[in-house]
Amino acid sequence: MRTRGILFVVIGFFAVLVSCKKEDVDYGLGDFRLDLATIEDSSNIRFFRLDNLDKLFPMTSIASKYTTGSRVLLNYNIEEKIGARSFSVNTNSASSINTAAIKPLSSNFSDDPLYIESVWQSGDWLNFRLGFEYNSKQHGIALFYYTKAANDTLYLELRHSKNGDTEGYIINTYASFNLISFSKTGRSVPLKVKVNTSDKGIKYYKFVYLSPTQD
Repeated sequence: MRTRGILFVVIGFFAVLVSCKKEDVDYGLGDFRLDLATIEDSSNIRFFRLDNLDKLFPMTSIASKYTTGSRVLLNYNIEEKIGARSFSVNTNSASSINTAAIKPLSSNFSDDPLYIESVWQSGDWLNFRLGFEYNSKQHGIALFYYTKAANDTLYLELRHSKNGDTEGYIINTYASFNLISFSKTGRSVPLKVKVNTSDKGIKYYKFVYLSPTQD
C-alpha cells in the first residue's frame, strides 16, 4: 500500500445527512475559520448558512457557483458583523460536499470498512470526516436507517462500497447527511450510528438530535 498524504477529494458519493446543535460562537473579527455550510437564498441574495444558523454573506460572488441547498466546506475570515447573527465574510475557498437522502437499509449495498477520523452532529446534519483506500474505481458512501427502538432511537448505518477497487492510497474527505425528515417538533430524537471501520471494527456513535429553529 502507498500513501500520498491527505487529499480532500470526494469520490463518487451516494450520501445522506444528519445533524446537531452548536452553541453561539464568539468569532473574533479577522479570525481564520473552516466550517461546513449550506447554500441559501434570501431576497435574491445567496449566502452561506452555518449549522448554528449564523448567516455568512460573501464579499464576492463565490456562493453563486453553487445551487441552493448544496453543502460546502468553507474557508473564510469574518470582515464585519452586520446583524445579530449575520456577518460579512471574505471567502478564501469553498469545496463541494456531496449529499443525498437517508434511505432504508439495503442488503445490496456493500459494507466495506473505512477509516473514521471524526463524526459530529450539527444543526440538521450528521457529518463525517472519513477515509478509504482508493486505486482506480469509483467508491460509494451511503447512510441508511432501519429501526426505531421503544425509546424512539433512530438506528443509522454508514456503509462504504469500494466496488471491487484494489489497494492504492488513502483518500480523506467529508460527507454530510440531512436529518430534517426525522425531526420531531419540540422533541429530541436519539441517534445510534453504526460504522464498519478499518482499524477498530464495528463502532457505534450516539447523538441526540433536536432540529434548530430557522428564522
